[in-house]
Amino acid sequence: MKLVSSLALAAALLSAGVATPAFAKEKPAATPASPLNDLSKEFRIPATAVQKALQAKDYAAASAALPAAEAAATKPADKYYAGLFRYQVSVAMKDDKGATAGVQAMLISGLAPPEQAGTLNMHLGREAYFAKDYAKSATYLAEAIRVGKPTPETYILAADVNFKQKQYPAGLAYAEQAVAAQKALGQPVSEDWYNRGLAGAYNAKLPSETVKWSTMLVKAYPTATNWRSSLVLYRDSKPLDPQITLDIYRLMRATKSIAGERDYYDYAAIASERGLPGEAKAVVDIAVSSDAKLATSKNLAELRAASSPKIAADLASLPASERAAAGAPTGRGAMNTADAYLSYGQDAKAIPLYRLALKKGGVDVDAANTRLGIALARSGDKEGARAAFTAVKGTRAEIAGLWMIFLDVPAAA
Repeated sequence: MKLVSSLALAAALLSAGVATPAFAKEKPAATPASPLNDLSKEFRIPATAVQKALQAKDYAAASAALPAAEAAATKPADKYYAGLFRYQVSVAMKDDKGATAGVQAMLISGLAPPEQAGTLNMHLGREAYFAKDYAKSATYLAEAIRVGKPTPETYILAADVNFKQKQYPAGLAYAEQAVAAQKALGQPVSEDWYNRGLAGAYNAKLPSETVKWSTMLVKAYPTATNWRSSLVLYRDSKPLDPQITLDIYRLMRATKSIAGERDYYDYAAIASERGLPGEAKAVVDIAVSSDAKLATSKNLAELRAASSPKIAADLASLPASERAAAGAPTGRGAMNTADAYLSYGQDAKAIPLYRLALKKGGVDVDAANTRLGIALARSGDKEGARAAFTAVKGTRAEIAGLWMIFLDVPAAA
């Protein structure tokens, strides 16, 4: 993860607008009532030496003078400025431990101005993250977000820390805030951020969140790889009816995101079990042509051998089934025939049969609308497909939603 550097944090801290007093003066000239001006006389003298060295950018001299100032710091204001000096010197000398000690001293003083508190806590959260003290990091980052003006990077770091502790709901909330904050700046959101959210949702076993992050990922980065990640994680996020799984595989096929023997075998096996031999054979053919290793797969060869002899008779039976469906009292025959035509890629014939099935009734309306949407999408009727997918409710609404994303952002070449 790309994190804000110590130098960037130092710049943010020093630009916070808190004036550093002239320590040589016994009485502060500006804002006498400010607690930050209530300095002890003993601290002023060594503090002046540090301040002058810092102004001259003589960091070796500032480092040498700093211990005396820290030893003389007794009042809260003394300790705040001693911590600020420690931070400035350490950042200039690339001493991360010293910078962290300085930040801690500033916060412990109780006088860190509100405009600095977020940056200070962010620094400590960042250092705790690198030290793999994720519980402490989460505490500091939560405080940085609460009291400061968090950047998108603050939110995504807080998300990552929570994910590492398996605090998934909190992590997902922070990740969503990171995305929103980045978009508000008019900046592109990192592909990695979407993948972190998707992984967090999957690990949390939250299917609805998995779909949400899948949608955001493929909308922003519609590559075949991301379609695969999104659909595989959704497929594996909860038990699904084989008919829904079949339509997930069809979307994977449409986005060219099928990969590996398991995907091809499972897809072909489900199609075969559903009585769709043409689709089963077509999937095996794609597998064999796409990967030479799969050409020697015994499992795939058995599926093709079982499906191939059935195709001719199945295709020959469809016209009669279509005629019978027209005169049937319910839409079940029309639905079955439409499913068969869809499996052979004959979408133009499937579309009117799905509409007939919906009109006659007696069928799974959500399944019929899903399949009608698939046929329309594959035939190029995006608006018709969108209307069909929008009508899908219940357990199929999520996969219908993913198909709608495909309408707008198909897999990149």
